[in-house]
Amino acid sequence: MNPGVIGAAAGLFAVTNIDDIVVLSLFFAQGAGHRGSAARVVAGQYLGFTAILAVAIAAAVGATFLPGYPCPAPLDHQGITGLVTEPAPASGK
Repeated sequence: MNPGVIGAAAGLFAVTNIDDIVVLSLFFAQGAGHRGSAARVVAGQYLGFTAILAVAIAAAVGATFLPGYPCPAPLDHQGITGLVTEPAPASGK
């Protein structure tokens, strides 16, 4: 695996966690002094993560129905980037 990809993934993971800590801190601060607010924040965090995980699992299962799965080449399923990055076919002129 490319070290640049690993570094980028680690950096994005760290930034996302810092963002999550800031947002959770704001939610806890907003609920300070209100009975049960901490439990609602924690429950919302778990429910939100569970929803994201369910969508990711559904997408992974759905990807198995794509033709050529698992991809024989790394760029088989480029999506819209294939339209942008692929050279235009040569014209007959």
